[in-house]
Amino acid sequence: VKGLPVLGHCSNPVPFCYVSLDNTIEETLRTAQRLGVRDLIQPRLVSTIDKKGLLEEFHPIVGLVLAKDPATKLFILDGIPALVKKGRISDYGEVKDLVREIRWYCKEKDVTIMGVGGDAKPNGDSFVPYRQRPAGSHAWGHYCSTIFVIEREDPQNVLNLRRRFLVEPRNAAPEEHWYE
Repeated sequence: VKGLPVLGHCSNPVPFCYVSLDNTIEETLRTAQRLGVRDLIQPRLVSTIDKKGLLEEFHPIVGLVLAKDPATKLFILDGIPALVKKGRISDYGEVKDLVREIRWYCKEKDVTIMGVGGDAKPNGDSFVPYRQRPAGSHAWGHYCSTIFVIEREDPQNVLNLRRRFLVEPRNAAPEEHWYE
């Protein structure tokens, strides 16, 4: 069964789980409410912050999700840099190892994992290529299949709600979409 088009492409809805690695369930639900997706996310939300003994490794988090819903096919990991060992997000080897472990898991289990993280702050007016925008090591861009970037049209004007959404797949043409 096909879902509604997303960014002009056919979609294939699957069971998903939204995993907040850096916010409580209450904080995440407040954000979801502002975005108008609270009812969609609430039954599919897990927060590692709310778990005793804060989970910081990939496999236990996936196990937590699968215990909640074994049919999960899409894992949205918000705050994915928290999974890099000892917080070393600028360490090429540590980021590479994490992303390769996740990619192996995706291939082995036929699932999709979307990691959400911050972007690097540009130095002055210099342009930073989109595959190098995730904060920390360039390994994020080198080893991830697709990079998504959401940026303000006018970063100086917080009242301007217009956003540019860039999709940069590894093996296809990049796409640009605008939203308000």
